[in-house]
Amino acid sequence: MAKSRFSFSWRLLFLLPIPVLWCVLSQRGSLQFLENKLLDLSFRYRREIASPVKLVYVDLDTRGLQEIGERPWDREKFGLAAAALIEAGGAKAVAFDFVFSALSYSALVDPAKAEQGNKAFGRVIHRHRNILLAAQYTFGEAKTQEGARQFPFLRKGFVDRTKNDVPEMPQYPLVGPTWGRVGLIDFDTEYGGDDVP
Repeated sequence: MAKSRFSFSWRLLFLLPIPVLWCVLSQRGSLQFLENKLLDLSFRYRREIASPVKLVYVDLDTRGLQEIGERPWDREKFGLAAAALIEAGGAKAVAFDFVFSALSYSALVDPAKAEQGNKAFGRVIHRHRNILLAAQYTFGEAKTQEGARQFPFLRKGFVDRTKNDVPEMPQYPLVGPTWGRVGLIDFDTEYGGDDVP
């Protein structure tokens, strides 16, 4: 009688639940904490690596706030800062990580002064095509008067582009039909495991 080529392995039977359990925990998001810690360890072990481009992050600190005053800020100042970074500082591009939309104004803002600031910032954007402005989907407590705007994740069934929400955009004249570059600044809190982008 010929011996069967297939042999049953008890070892395989005992090891099979491990990948199944791993897949279930991963699907539920329970492994995100472990993944974040391992990623932190890998960055600490690797240390810094040389970047192909020089990136400078410009932030508004306490001294800067004392200089320009508390919000609402005149958008002309953002245009002046972008022009200075490009013309005097030699920056190849300038990006802003917040949205210059009409929805961000409070009742304290003088509409005429706001329009004047937008026009001044818009002229800088026209002159320097390498300025990137932000757009975002607002949801949760950050939603605007117009309501929440849902990010069109394919995994959540947002497959029909004609029915998807559009992001909150910078207002005219900062962007228009033929000028102004825009990039999304959203993050996926479900994937990240917390509210920190």
